[in-house]
Amino acid sequence: MRTRTIFTGICLWMFLLGVADIAGAVPLVSYTNTYDSGTTTWTYESTITNDTADLLYDFVVSPTVEPLSGADLTSEGWGTAEVGNISPYFVHWMADFGSEILPGGTMGGFWFTYSGSADADIGPLACTVTLWDQVNDAPYSVDGQTAPVPEPGTAWLIMTGLLGLG
Repeated sequence: MRTRTIFTGICLWMFLLGVADIAGAVPLVSYTNTYDSGTTTWTYESTITNDTADLLYDFVVSPTVEPLSGADLTSEGWGTAEVGNISPYFVHWMADFGSEILPGGTMGGFWFTYSGSADADIGPLACTVTLWDQVNDAPYSVDGQTAPVPEPGTAWLIMTGLLGLG
């Protein structure tokens, strides 16, 4: 019985180490999507958390609808968004030299607008971030999907569930 408990504990510890390593290997891109009934436009806004050991300097979102305008992040050192209005659509931001999102850093304000009715919520989108590998002095890209900003209740439910498992 004691051997099985120790073995289970070691397996759980190794699993948690593996999960923590995987989770820390990619930037996290969350979003909110809000509707303005007066102008019948949606504003899709992303926030990036750089959970890597490298500099994040490029961000592209691939919406399924035509973007109308994009954010100007020059106050944060990032350029004006380049908006692709011909399918396949894209909204692209790139940092000026020295204005990258540092490891462990978070930056918001990446937004674009699109028109549509109140039920035209486009939801999660494909995205690509480009990072600068500081060890090998070379860029690399990571493809992913934006995720909705979790509700505080969801985070609390997950945390209490993990505590209950413990």
